[in-house]
Amino acid sequence: QLVWVRWFDFDSDTDSGFIAKRLPQVHFADHDDPTAFGFVDPNDIIRSAHLVPAFEYGINCATPVGSVIHRGVDGSQSTDYMFYKVNL
Repeated sequence: QLVWVRWFDFDSDTDSGFIAKRLPQVHFADHDDPTAFGFVDPNDIIRSAHLVPAFEYGINCATPVGSVIHRGVDGSQSTDYMFYKVNL
């Protein structure tokens, strides 16, 4: 068995951590990046993580409409946010 995944990238442009008093921030890897997607063994998956949409940055409109990664409910707009906060 394999699971197809879409990877996140760490946002290193934003200060985060206990000293900065801000949650780490991630975003989906660019869909044009050949390493943005992959396959993993289900036994290697973290079973849960708490990601909170960073609402202040808005929705990522760069996701191509009609692609397999586009999750727009009405088919016209992506519902992926630009960034997500990783709750610690």
